[in-house]
Amino acid sequence: MDMPKTIPKRRSNSNELDFNNLKKNGIAALQEICGKTWTDYNLHDPGITILEQLCYALTELNYRAEFPMTDLLAGNDGKIDFNHQALYQPQDILPSQPVTLNDYRKLIIDRVPGIDNIWFETERMPGSRSAGLYWAYVRLRDPISNSAQYETNWILQRIRQVYADNRNLCEDLQEIKVIAQQHYSLQGRIELDGTRPPGVVLADIYFRCARFVAQAIEYIPYEEMLEKGLPLEHLLDGPLTVHGYIDSSQLNRSNQAISIVDIIGIVRQIDGVKHVDQLSFLDEKGQHTSNLGAGNLHDAMPYLIFPKSEQEIGVHLYRNGHKFPLVYRTLRFELDRLDAELLSIRRSETDLSNLNDLPSGNSQHMGSYYSIQHQFPDVYGINTHGIPASASPARKAQARQLKTYLLFFEQILANGLEQIQQAGRLVSVDDGLQQSYFTQPLENSNIPDIDELYTVSQARRNDAIAQVLATQDKYEDRRNRILDYLLGLYAEEFTQHTLRHLGEFAGDGKEQSDLIHNKLRYLKNFRKLSGHRAGACNYLKVADCEENHTTLIRKLSILLGLENTCGGSTTGGIREKGLMMVDDGVWESAVGQMAEADIHRRLFPIPPGESIDIEESQLFTDIGFLKTGLIDRATFHFGVDLNNYRMLSANDGQPYRILLLRTNENGFWHPIKYCTSSKEAIHLAYALRDFLAQLNEKCDRITLLEHILLRPRTGNPYRINVDNSFYAFRLSIILPAWTRRCGDQKFRYLAEESVALNCPSHLQPYIHWLDYQPMLEFENLYTTWREKLINPDTSTQTIDAASENLVSFMQSNGIGGL
Repeated sequence: MDMPKTIPKRRSNSNELDFNNLKKNGIAALQEICGKTWTDYNLHDPGITILEQLCYALTELNYRAEFPMTDLLAGNDGKIDFNHQALYQPQDILPSQPVTLNDYRKLIIDRVPGIDNIWFETERMPGSRSAGLYWAYVRLRDPISNSAQYETNWILQRIRQVYADNRNLCEDLQEIKVIAQQHYSLQGRIELDGTRPPGVVLADIYFRCARFVAQAIEYIPYEEMLEKGLPLEHLLDGPLTVHGYIDSSQLNRSNQAISIVDIIGIVRQIDGVKHVDQLSFLDEKGQHTSNLGAGNLHDAMPYLIFPKSEQEIGVHLYRNGHKFPLVYRTLRFELDRLDAELLSIRRSETDLSNLNDLPSGNSQHMGSYYSIQHQFPDVYGINTHGIPASASPARKAQARQLKTYLLFFEQILANGLEQIQQAGRLVSVDDGLQQSYFTQPLENSNIPDIDELYTVSQARRNDAIAQVLATQDKYEDRRNRILDYLLGLYAEEFTQHTLRHLGEFAGDGKEQSDLIHNKLRYLKNFRKLSGHRAGACNYLKVADCEENHTTLIRKLSILLGLENTCGGSTTGGIREKGLMMVDDGVWESAVGQMAEADIHRRLFPIPPGESIDIEESQLFTDIGFLKTGLIDRATFHFGVDLNNYRMLSANDGQPYRILLLRTNENGFWHPIKYCTSSKEAIHLAYALRDFLAQLNEKCDRITLLEHILLRPRTGNPYRINVDNSFYAFRLSIILPAWTRRCGDQKFRYLAEESVALNCPSHLQPYIHWLDYQPMLEFENLYTTWREKLINPDTSTQTIDAASENLVSFMQSNGIGGL
């Protein structure tokens, strides 16, 4: 039987870093290293005095390192920037995208005013496929006052908008129907106890009974649920409802008949009611009944109406056999009050930040250093009192020598304290952090009369110390491990290790720094990537923007090192530059080529260095193929690597050089610019490389197409032959084939693996790599189709025509399994 793998808990000795233990270990080390020449380890020995002072300083370092983590992370005001530390609050990290039908119901009830309840069905409907499609049935709220009146079309549009904002991949809302009302009134005789005014009690009776019959959903304050002992992780499970907690048990009461016994039970719980003498329902024909049928979502459901005049009040109130005279105006006033209280809940959002007491710390000056030289006896002459002016030059030199000797140890101690001070920056998502070891300068304010021992200025001194420490700082390795730890807090692992082997895409040895950059992006986007991992974009809004994107595209882009996390046009970067993608070799044949075997002695590589800023317009003036507006895949692939640029010296010895570019591996070079100097050629090579790298980056985009959104909305099949299985739970992922990164077979394997690992398991993804011209045609069709979806005035026939054109293109190019 395999034993589970665990990390044993380290039980450290609490005394191992105390003063006595440090001194004991220090003396043992001294005896081992120099025991033959140093035999006096008694208290009067200066070496032991120095050892004691250093041990004492180390206890201070250990003491500060063991401060609570809240103190180490706190700012000057004692507050912790939790987002900066990638420590997300419960209300941000625990809620998720709707998953179940009840999740969608809770979310829509919470976000759409004017409805009492909503139900979803997924069964097959005539002429439609149900896989991934929902039919919504909404029960409108019967408003008491005009202020609570919402126009029905607005409510239906709002439901569709909320659903589209929160839907999952390959799901859609097919239709929304308003449930018809089957009206009933309440008749009866109720005895009161006299503790409350009769008009108030009667309004309570009508209001509560009407909401029960309507199966209206009630909110419970989050604080109340916490007081009842519901754990916070259960309270925030599922989608976040901002107006209060919705108990799932309320959603399970549909399709149940309502008995008058249920109503009597509700009435008896109302303050002021003594007992119910008689109570019944009265239907629209004036017939009494004691039971209301469950109704049917497709036909009608029972509704309890409010009296609209004094004559319609069917519930009479008594006390000790005497009937209370009821005034309709009083009843209407109380009903309006109850309705206003309900509306106030719907119109105000709960402050969820109060649900959990967030930790705070005490601002501590962890980095402040107090020199050990202050603790030395006066006879050493190195503390604040220093050496007497009457001392001999030799004695003064000895004191200075000792101060200089101790400085090596003190700088290490001071750096250690600064390391503790900067702990919050280390364990954070700080983009500007470029080091994992920290230093602090030591001045006269730290060590008495230390400035005079340095031979350089303070500014140069601090830089020199930092440079020395930087040689030992394996920043990228340490930073990566810290970010892995932050990801591990959420049981996440950054699966981009394969990308390290594709370092040629990063260029200039930036593989590790790019990995850090992508981990930071992952952590900063983690709330969406985690709780909304199956989330789709809202096709009713403008697509491919920061506020409206598909989570899968964002996650794949980060994992694959693509900067464009919101999708978008892959050809737009080329078109906006006024360029056209052509077949390989078109522009090379126009400028000619030179065989490397003939000119290899006059070829010079581009030396490492930094380019100067060159205007893009100058590149289009100087570079031949940019001048003509033509570019090909080979230039995209080879032009982003400086190894593919060379300078060619002129035959006649003139001081200009020709800048060459290699676009294949067949040993030929193509002239792209005659330069007046090697410096001009070098700067131009760097500028062109950067331009092509940026153009590659703009083109490296992912487009995701959900097949369910391409279904015939009118119910009429398309003229082309498409199997119904094409629409159900399938999606196509489209990437460019012409960029350097996407043209590499190893990267394609990584992309396909990443899609398989991160796409929801119930969906079937298809990955396709399109060349420029097919991609251009696809994007034109795709853009037209999206514009039709966004426009609320577009007819379903027009949407179907745009969808059919897109499906026809997919069929012609073998996309999506067609």
